[in-house]
Amino acid sequence: MREVAQILQAIKAGFNVLVVGQRGSGKTSLLNHVEYRLKDDPKEFVVPVFALSEIKTAADFIWLLARMIHNRSNQLPISKIKRTVLRSLEILVGGGILPEVIDLARQPSGEMTHIDQYRVLDEFVNICTEIKHRGIQPVFLIDEADKMPDLIHGILSSLRDTLWRTGAVYVLTCDEMTKPLMLRPPVDSFFERIVELHPLSYDEMVDFIRKRLKADLFPHEVYKMIHLASNGIPRNIVRTSRMIAEKHADEHWSPSDFVEKASSILKHDRAMSRSEFLSRSERLVMQYVQDSGPSSASDKNLQTFLAVKRARLVQILTKLERLGFLKSTQVPGTRRKLYSLAG
Repeated sequence: MREVAQILQAIKAGFNVLVVGQRGSGKTSLLNHVEYRLKDDPKEFVVPVFALSEIKTAADFIWLLARMIHNRSNQLPISKIKRTVLRSLEILVGGGILPEVIDLARQPSGEMTHIDQYRVLDEFVNICTEIKHRGIQPVFLIDEADKMPDLIHGILSSLRDTLWRTGAVYVLTCDEMTKPLMLRPPVDSFFERIVELHPLSYDEMVDFIRKRLKADLFPHEVYKMIHLASNGIPRNIVRTSRMIAEKHADEHWSPSDFVEKASSILKHDRAMSRSEFLSRSERLVMQYVQDSGPSSASDKNLQTFLAVKRARLVQILTKLERLGFLKSTQVPGTRRKLYSLAG
């Protein structure tokens, strides 16, 4: 994967990296792959950083990184990296400060005084520089920075020079919407490499599905429909291809029915995805029509299912038709409308 190669190359050069991609494009999977590729490298100390939701200030951020270093060193098997990290920690322990700092790093940062926070910051820099001095590169993999872009930008603005002093490499992820914010000065100079994740092409998607499903299950027309429905986003591709594969396995589609059945599933999935913004009652009506076929406001079973009267059901069905989720047909010789899924 070319993006993995770009990140690994940047890490080897000591460059900080911003990974940009829309939701579902594979940013988390990419960081996991980078961690896997580096886990046996004797010159890299990789620290995945989780729980960004815990931070509210720059002190919280440093506290989190210090805690992650400590946790990661405990998880490592006996190796040159672990011995080096432990030696670095022992040097600081000899000064009598680190044990207190580690204890502080286990506490919620809100309980620390300003003096304690500066001690954690100083010792965090000392730990990273000591590890770096021993020929090992600390690498922090920080996912989902886009969930709090203003806060992360503010933290990186205030800590930029301090983080540079550590000699560590920082790899962060964000989506396309927050990229301009993340790259506003002075943070723009913090990232020496920008790696962008683009939607998969048709050929890349086909190869991706075949590897995931360990089989070539779909006709060419179905692959084309999946690519169109997923917009080339890996998460969407996995979800839609698995849906079709599971239905095919359950219902034993014939080759002549495969395209029509797959198309029906994708249409229903598209309708359900759009229905995320509907009320519970509206979503239940959609599900009922999908399972039971065309229905009307006079359908007693549907009224009982929703626990509503006919007048309320008329309002729901009319709204769903107006929004394009349902379509109606007049029953010949009556004023009754039958509603079915649109599209």
